[in-house]
Amino acid sequence: MSHLTMMEKRTFSLEEILKNNVILSSKDRKVRIYGLLNEGRKSDVSAYVESDSINGSFYSVKIEVEPEIKHLVYGSCTCESFEYHGNPCKHMLKLRNVFQKNLDKLYNKK
Repeated sequence: MSHLTMMEKRTFSLEEILKNNVILSSKDRKVRIYGLLNEGRKSDVSAYVESDSINGSFYSVKIEVEPEIKHLVYGSCTCESFEYHGNPCKHMLKLRNVFQKNLDKLYNKK
């Protein structure tokens, strides 16, 4: 999927991410969804997810999910763990969980 490529920059400040229109923020404001594209049964979701280890920094996270079965099909993250291991990281899973919990809110905003 070419539209889910990783960005060069590793982390983003709160000031930088507030420049994007946020569609939905998690209750704790650690996940901020700014992009949602539906392609058949799959959804592409783009968000900034706050780092647990670097204060005030967010990673750029993009996932492709199948909402009906809660399956993470593909993802990318600018965190060190994903770049090193290539496996789904905690930031992708946080985004998937926030997305799944807020399906009604996200689709009613469109």
